[in-house]
Amino acid sequence: MFHNTLLSLSVHSAALLNSPTSSLDPHTALSSHYAMAGLTRDELLAALTSMKVEVPAETSISDDALDRRLQRALKAAQHLEQAVPHPPLDPATLPKWGPQRGPVAQAARRGNLDDAFFAPLDAAAREQARAAAAPADSAFADLRRLVGAVAGLRDAGQRWCVVTVDGRVAMNLRVLDIYELDARTPVLVVVYKRLPYEDAAARAGLRWIDTQLSRESGGSLHATAPGLKLLTRLLAMNTKTLSSSFRPKKDPTEKDFKVSFLLPVGPLDYEDVGKFHKRPLCARCGSPTLGRCSECMAVPYCSTECQKADRAAHKPACRSLQGGTWLTVPIVSQLPGFEHLPFVENLNRYNSRKAAEPVRTDAARPPPNIHDENPFLVKIQFSGGAHMLVYDRQRSFQVYFSQTKDAGGFQEIVGEIQGPRGGYSGLKMYRWAKRVSDWELSVCFDREPQTEIMW
Repeated sequence: MFHNTLLSLSVHSAALLNSPTSSLDPHTALSSHYAMAGLTRDELLAALTSMKVEVPAETSISDDALDRRLQRALKAAQHLEQAVPHPPLDPATLPKWGPQRGPVAQAARRGNLDDAFFAPLDAAAREQARAAAAPADSAFADLRRLVGAVAGLRDAGQRWCVVTVDGRVAMNLRVLDIYELDARTPVLVVVYKRLPYEDAAARAGLRWIDTQLSRESGGSLHATAPGLKLLTRLLAMNTKTLSSSFRPKKDPTEKDFKVSFLLPVGPLDYEDVGKFHKRPLCARCGSPTLGRCSECMAVPYCSTECQKADRAAHKPACRSLQGGTWLTVPIVSQLPGFEHLPFVENLNRYNSRKAAEPVRTDAARPPPNIHDENPFLVKIQFSGGAHMLVYDRQRSFQVYFSQTKDAGGFQEIVGEIQGPRGGYSGLKMYRWAKRVSDWELSVCFDREPQTEIMW
């Protein structure tokens, strides 16, 4: 279950293990199969789904291809390519994170307006709301919690922790130092080791804990098995971004520990999610497509077999497009009266960046058309006044409906947005649309899309 606020860190010292570490049975104190196995195929699919990267459950995409998608998603969740535009990263060239920057855990929080919706709710209401909004036992939610908890070690006056799964120690981790990319982005340089079952490795893991306890107290972070695997995947991926010249000092008991770093992790922005859906893939199996549903032309398939297998699931969405009223509306790429502004900025409830990326506009150049003549979903936003903002999931274009261009059509859409099929307090709606010319969209304005929309 995802929680809007990061869970508090469970911290204690020698009581962490409730007995001298040398007396612990490594077969019961340290994790076994959790540390040895990577993400299974089902866990890969579940992790991608929890990050809003849609992959059909029956997909025939290879495990390697799924893992590449996961890496892209994890990079996006950290804004890694924006944070480190010119890899490799050498943390030694960065300033240290100072007390003037405030608590590290607070700086490590990344959320969006969707997250903020849950903040004012009491605990029971938040749990109930989140149950409907996020997959139970989400590995990605667990990853975000773990990263936030590691960031909070410094705030708690500690530098090391163990990560446990089902009461067994599965990872040893120590924060070497904290640097800053900018005033709001800490970089936590860590050393870590996943703990296998073998006796020798188990004893070495216990010796490390013993050494740390002799110096200072540590923390105990509790993880799900998929959450720990996702954290390990993130750390391994980030290690590859570090400069080979960056060689921080490790303890003698950390010779086989790996060096990595953690950045704040937040939900994927809708632009990032859209990038996974630029090229249409089969709605059933995720393979490259050969055609679309002949009735609605909105859903792609790779074969007649996949189309038949998906018929029951697709039927509601397909029917929602049949018999609907399509309204052709003129579009403009700049707001009337603002043609002199070359950029616009937008805010979205699924964006976690401080501000949306500016979008360059050109009143004379037709917006791109990546959809050809096929139907696609658009978001139509209306905040009053004489225009509406319109864009697709991929944000491949951003245009406006203007009352000055078609007063009648404009009012029909306003009535639909503010009517019973609009929803969202009359501020926006999602509808199927088709591009019918360079400067026109045809919108199926009186039928609600019968599909889950997360952008």
